[in-house]
Amino acid sequence: MEFDAIVLAGGRSSRMGAAKSRLVFEGRSLVEVAVAAAHSARTVVVVGPEGVAPEGALTARETPALGGPAAALVAGVDRLGDTAASWVLVLACDLPRAGDAVEVLVTAVLRNTESTCDAVVAVDDSGRRQPLLALYRTDALVRAAASAHDGGGLDGLPLRRLVGGLNTVEVAVDGALCADVDTPEQARSFGIDVPLGAGAAFI
Repeated sequence: MEFDAIVLAGGRSSRMGAAKSRLVFEGRSLVEVAVAAAHSARTVVVVGPEGVAPEGALTARETPALGGPAAALVAGVDRLGDTAASWVLVLACDLPRAGDAVEVLVTAVLRNTESTCDAVVAVDDSGRRQPLLALYRTDALVRAAASAHDGGGLDGLPLRRLVGGLNTVEVAVDGALCADVDTPEQARSFGIDVPLGAGAAFI
């Protein structure tokens, strides 16, 4: 199975009070962890501020900057362009255990090769979909982006509204693999050191 990957590494990190992408987990920044989780991808695009992407990854920035995850996802798709693979893996950069989760998603896609689904999305132990831990058909994302543009644009558009109309297969993924790092307390639970004063607003 060929797929590309988009890693979302922007955002305000307001609950963390520090740039989540630069926090270090087991010797690597979280954005490096996410890119490594996508190691099987043909091409990886990191959407975020300048300088955050590891060497070897393409870069993109949402318009406007800090326009939200839907705008960032579309910026990543645009960066892949006409040579994009049929499927694209989408990862938030704050998922320390994303590597194991990606294997589950790829296996699910391979099992659904005859399906007409547009997306294979992780669902955590509470039954909540994780749209930033998912594989999407690239053409489905292009259609969704076009519809969003026609409907008023991407700035501030909730991601679930962008992808909510897609024909989705839900895949149960262990909650530990879906766990993200939004707050200093969550970071420390993974053994991640947080900067002094973390928890204050970060811009």
